[in-house]
Order: sequence, then structure tokens, then C-alpha cells
Amino acid sequence: MIVWGLGRHGGGVSAARHLAARGEATAVVDAASATSLHESVAQIGGLGITYRVGCDTDAKQAAALADAADWGGVVVNPAIRVDHPLLVDLQRRGVPLTTELALTLDAIPDGTPVVAVTGSNGKSGLCARLAQCDGTAVGGNFERDLLDRPGSLLTEGLGGGVRRVVVEVSSFQASQLNAFELQPRRPDVAVLTSLAANHIDWHSSVEAYYAAKRSLLRRTAPDGTIVCFEDDAAALGLDAAVCEATLRLLNERDDRSREDAIVTALAELGILDAVPPPVTLPHRRAVVADTGGVRWVDDSASTTPAATMHTLRRLLQDDATPQPIVLILGGRNKGLPASELDALCRAVAPQTAAVATIGETAAELARLVAIHGGKVRSCRTLAKAVKWSRKLLAGAALDGGTLLLSPGFASVDQFADYRERGHAFAALATAE
Repeated sequence: MIVWGLGRHGGGVSAARHLAARGEATAVVDAASATSLHESVAQIGGLGITYRVGCDTDAKQAAALADAADWGGVVVNPAIRVDHPLLVDLQRRGVPLTTELALTLDAIPDGTPVVAVTGSNGKSGLCARLAQCDGTAVGGNFERDLLDRPGSLLTEGLGGGVRRVVVEVSSFQASQLNAFELQPRRPDVAVLTSLAANHIDWHSSVEAYYAAKRSLLRRTAPDGTIVCFEDDAAALGLDAAVCEATLRLLNERDDRSREDAIVTALAELGILDAVPPPVTLPHRRAVVADTGGVRWVDDSASTTPAATMHTLRRLLQDDATPQPIVLILGGRNKGLPASELDALCRAVAPQTAAVATIGETAAELARLVAIHGGKVRSCRTLAKAVKWSRKLLAGAALDGGTLLLSPGFASVDQFADYRERGHAFAALATAE
């Protein structure tokens, strides 16, 4: 088969290695060069895989995919939109399509319970927390390096003693399962951690994004369970009439966090033997420095307004004596409408001592924060935002507090990814 989109984050590598291990003739196609993909290419070297990289135009990719039927089909990277013209052409030609997620689900042995985790925010944190349970394997969209575990479920297998598999599923992956009419192994439990508008630039509309989440939940096995919150179920139109599986609805208005409510429900359902403790993952409300009366909090993984507002709430609730917060906000907008940006700025203005805006959205966010009465400066770059924020926190008016990087938007306008953005923030914390 052809793996279309080798990428830098493991999915294409896992699919290519899995296919080669099965003895299938395998090729990879990618727009990036072999040099920029060197880490991924190194992981599939010596396996007899054909390389078609550097296909940086539609014409080059079309040529690389022209004989896809002869290769037996295409494994499509989640980053490729389902309405991509070349993908539409492959479907028109009847070329078999699949995904790394479908391959993963089908590789899980019968009798091993599968928990599928999706949501706008909180997927990785929940998966990492569940991974602490004995006999749990984690895979799918989950970045396994967060747990210092190499490989993937496809390339490393389950190993001995696995009693359950937790699979993180993005909206991109769910959308592809639906669009390609794939019917892999159905999860025994599906969890929706949260629901808020996200990735509208990829899905084209909020409705399409919601439809991707809904399609995954409705794939739950008939004798399985869907765990989600009441408000989210209502927003997706989920009820007993449209779901084959049993709905376990949670109430967000109790004293527990969403994550606590979910793991408790999974324990009550017998999916877990016990409730595992919380896990702090990199770039998620992580304190990276505490110097000169300033606490530096890296929440760079926050790429949605909902995530930023959640972080602010948690910091204010968790601090016995809440400190003044200077928030660094902004990046690339993933297609959210102006009303969502306005709602974010209306929320953060009264909760922060000041806001420094960065990235492509810097000017617009600064304008909106000011409209809602907040102290703000459009700084454009992270370095300038830190410099301005540092001066504020060192001044007599604040005399210390929390410098919070919780951007609420994607990082790719200025950084390779949210990790690089977080590392840059931590480096600035220790700079003179």
C-alpha cells in the first residue's frame, strides 16, 4: 500500500512499518523533503519501502499516487482533508482507502476491551491518566513520548498482560473513518471529554466538526457505553434513540473536574480497577520557573479558547491566595468566528491583571481585550510579550504574580508546534 503523509509525529511511520512487517509492498508519499523528514525516514530505513518524498505540488502528488490501485490502496494521513481533490479522485477511481487508526483498531485482539477517547480538550491528559492503570496500552492519536514510551500499538504490539486498550481519536481521524466508510473494530467504550468549536479551518464548519465527534461516538459497540457530559450530549443530539450503545451522562456542575468525573464513571462501569491519580503532562499548566516572585506557567498545549478559559478557572480555584495573572494569548486562528474571539476576550479581561497578545491574532485580540476593559498590549512575538509582562510583574502595582502562557490558538504561525512554543517560553524564563 501507499502511505500518503509520512509526517513527523509517528502515524505515517507506524503505518509504514506495520505494512512492511506484514510483508506488503509499501511506498510513502509526502510533500516534505527527505531532509526535513529525516527522523521519520530513519525509522523506516532498511525495510524495503519505496520513497516518493518532496512531492510539494498537487501535480507531483498526483503522479506519485497515479498507480495507487496497483499498490493495493492508500493509508491516508489524518492531516489530509477529506475533501482534498486528489483524495476525491482516489475515491472516484475506487482505490481502497484506510487510515492508521483503522489499522490500529483492527490489530487489537478480540476480547480486549477498547476505550476510545475524543474531545475538544483533555484527551491526552485523560489517556495519560488511564495509562497508569496496570494492564493498559495507549495508542491512536496519543503522543506516546508524553509517557516516555516508544513506538505505537501498531509497531510495538500490545505485549503480555494487556487488559484494556485506550485509543485517543482526533476529529480528523473520526472524520476520515466516516468519509471512507471504514468499519474497523468498534470500541467497547467511547468517551467525550469536552466539546467546543475547534479546527474549523479543517472541517469547514462547526457543524462538520461536531458531526465528526458524533460519528465516532455512534460507532460504539451495541453492548458498550458512551460516557459524556449532559450538555455535550445535547449539543451533539445524542440520546437513546440515535445511539446503539448505553449513554452514561455526567453532570458538569458537581464538585469534581471533568477528568475526575470521567475516571470515576469508568471505574464504576468496571472498565478500571481503581481511580488513577491525575497526571501533569508537559506544556499543560506546568510550572517551569519560580523566580523573583514570578511563577512561570507553561500551558502552551492550550490551542483553543475553551482550554485557556479552563486553565484560568483552575488557577484561580487552586490558588489558596490567588495571584495576579498576566496572560500571554494568541497565535493562529483555526477558523473560529469573530464571536468566539470576542467571548474569549470578554472572559479573560476581568480575570487577568494584563494580557500580552502574540502571533497572527495579536492585533485583533488586543483590540477586543481593550474593549472589554482589560489592560493589554499587542506584542506580536513571544519574546516581546515576556519582556513586557516581566516588567509589569516586577512593578510596584503587581509586585509578583503568575506569568501564564496559555495562548488559546495554534502555534504554527511562529513555531513548529506547541512544544517548541513552550520550550521557548521556558528558555525566556531563565534568560537574563
